[in-house]
Formats: sequence, C-alpha cells, structure tokens
Amino acid sequence: MPTLTTSEIPADIDPFRDKLLVDGVEVDPLAGWILTPLWNLLNWNPVLAAPTGLDPQNMPTSIQIVAPTYEDAV
Repeated sequence: MPTLTTSEIPADIDPFRDKLLVDGVEVDPLAGWILTPLWNLLNWNPVLAAPTGLDPQNMPTSIQIVAPTYEDAV
C-alpha cells in the first residue's frame, strides 16, 4: 500500500475526472498525495512505513522513515 499524505482521499476517486483537495488545497490528482514514487525511483534509500495508529475515521496511519543511501543497518 502506498504511503499517502492524508487519509481523506475518497476510495472512488477518478484521478482523470475528479479534482482532488487536501486541506482545501488542490493537488495533482495523479501524484500530489502519494509519497512513494520518489523512493521507487531513488531505490538506493531504505524506506519503511511504520504504523502509528488510527485516524478519527479508524483508517490506519503510519510514518514513512527514509534512511541514507545504502544504510540499511540504520
């Protein structure tokens, strides 16, 4: 599951048709709210999404941790 900037993204969003607002600000519907593409391209950095709990709508939340290049032991 990708790491997202918010849990307020509707499950039925159509990124080609729908306008996407995050905290009242319009974002790119294809990539403005997903945090994993950068780390998919820069694949030398170890990345981990660690659970942090639940939001008010009982959706799971997490924090994305990125280590320096080739520093898996960190």
